[in-house]
Amino acid sequence: MRRRQTASFRRHVSFVKLRVTKAYRDRVEEIKGWCDDRRMLDLQIKLQHWLHTWLFVHAPNLVSAAELVIFWHAYVTLFNYWMPAAKVHR
Repeated sequence: MRRRQTASFRRHVSFVKLRVTKAYRDRVEEIKGWCDDRRMLDLQIKLQHWLHTWLFVHAPNLVSAAELVIFWHAYVTLFNYWMPAAKVHR
């Protein structure tokens, strides 16, 4: 839907640009630039909302994984290097 509106807008601007005198073509281009800027800001806002949502999903998982790595390294260090199993003598 959004892409269709953008294409429609571009056709409309092209039509307006053809229909106005040369004195106003610069103003039409300026207005087109404003509309493009607004469209880009809308896209950035939408992406920012997606990224903030992703942060709420990703951050707790990241902390959990970091804790798991720390505890695993502590376990391996304690039970494999500091307290080695009794060696069987033959």
